[in-house]
Amino acid sequence: MEVAKTYATSHSQREQQKYAMHYNLRSKDKHFEVGEKVLILMSDSTASRGFSKWTGPATMVEVLCPYSYVVDVAGTKRHFHANKLRKFHVQVESVAYDSLCFVNTCAVVYEK
Repeated sequence: MEVAKTYATSHSQREQQKYAMHYNLRSKDKHFEVGEKVLILMSDSTASRGFSKWTGPATMVEVLCPYSYVVDVAGTKRHFHANKLRKFHVQVESVAYDSLCFVNTCAVVYEK
């Protein structure tokens, strides 16, 4: 029994590390500032989680803790986890640059 116990413990620790590494492979740390515009992932129907869409923009009102935020959605303050939020990037209709180049439409996708 002791051999089985040590094997099970080592195997579960090794598998847990593999699961965590696979999960964190493409995960990104999200942080938002007060006053920032965000999009919210909201479900369309209570019947299924598969029918969700990004709605907004909404305004960040308060940071409760690093992953918990209060957001102003159409005049109502609601509490959301960072997993349900995404930064809202403003689409610009026209940008003039240096009088030599004119861009008709432009949107900022990533800040970096």
